[in-house]
Amino acid sequence: MSALCPSKSEQRVVLGQLLRSINVAEQYAPNSWAVTLFGNGFRLNVGPVEVYTFFGSEVRLFLLGTAPIEAQQHGELFPTDFYSVPQPQSFFTASVSNFDSVAIALQSIHGEFVHAAAVTSKGAPRKASSFARSHSPGLLSYAKHVVSENSSVPTEHQTKDYYFEGAMRHVSTNVYERNRTARDECVKTHGSTCVICGFNFQASYGAGAAGVYPCASRNTTIHNRSSVQAYKVNPVKDLVPLCPNCHSVVHLVNPPHSIEQVKNMFLANQAQ
Repeated sequence: MSALCPSKSEQRVVLGQLLRSINVAEQYAPNSWAVTLFGNGFRLNVGPVEVYTFFGSEVRLFLLGTAPIEAQQHGELFPTDFYSVPQPQSFFTASVSNFDSVAIALQSIHGEFVHAAAVTSKGAPRKASSFARSHSPGLLSYAKHVVSENSSVPTEHQTKDYYFEGAMRHVSTNVYERNRTARDECVKTHGSTCVICGFNFQASYGAGAAGVYPCASRNTTIHNRSSVQAYKVNPVKDLVPLCPNCHSVVHLVNPPHSIEQVKNMFLANQAQ
């Protein structure tokens, strides 16, 4: 690793992401992952697919869902077609420094990819990785050492800028939340203002931010599905526009809060 990535700060970025991705996989299937060390880099596999790699001074992070605008501003996106992971799927590739600039913004949809790879089509945890025999415990130990080095709180769950478990609050397995066409139909019908707090990207940041919105289900039955298989959704009846903050609050608990519950929380706090 010292030869491949001489900068310790860049090592913390690269290996911090490795530990974060592993942490996400372990939330769903503790035995589903393996990291393989090569002469020119490493590869993390979850179940039968790769989810994160570092080769030739570039990182490759696999994503499930629509990538944020920042991804194309800091690197390149390429479509992928793993049969065990639903669409839309892709991978983001960039230099370490460019990846560091956008890493936080990619964690949610990367977590969704890891989740989909860690479970079967029926939602059951995978019992083992297809690459268990090539697993490198030495690289894992080194990653924990580098990430915790010079840290004020030296734990395996912390990088220089953020915590691994923080990304988990944004992970969702609802396929309709990753369907761009359904999202567009939702926004066309309901507008692009968050139904909970009233935040609007375009009003706050200008025309360049128009249409930057995720959607979440208002249907509790759909919202609580654990399967990663595709299913039908009505974008008018089942989806409403939510800002990222309110979407995060919805997923603070499992099963998630309803839209009405979070709206009542918001209104009660505003009244105080």
